[in-house]
Amino acid sequence: SYICGGENLSMKALLDVLSAVTGLPRSDRSFPSFLPLAAGHLSQFVEGTLLKREPRVPLEAAHMAATMMTFNDDRARDELGYVSRPASHALYDSARWFVDHGYVESSREQLLRWNAPST
Repeated sequence: SYICGGENLSMKALLDVLSAVTGLPRSDRSFPSFLPLAAGHLSQFVEGTLLKREPRVPLEAAHMAATMMTFNDDRARDELGYVSRPASHALYDSARWFVDHGYVESSREQLLRWNAPST
């Protein structure tokens, strides 16, 4: 197995890059990691157990939101010659794809000020 990754970015850094490529401001709100876990547990109990439906905040997603995750793709680089591109390029392309395929409301799309990353 190989990890074909790229840059390890914190959520804050990822949102900073996304803000840079879209021209939209990044929210400065932050919250302690116990909040998504509490929401996950509450959603699991109320919706999953009592109401017998899919929880809106899956507990697994809450755990992932509260966990700092990193990866190491050295093996893919060493053994396969894998080369990644900068995260800014991937985020720019992804954001454009969502807009181009109608996943962004037109009112929000009008606020975008695209800043293509330099090559």
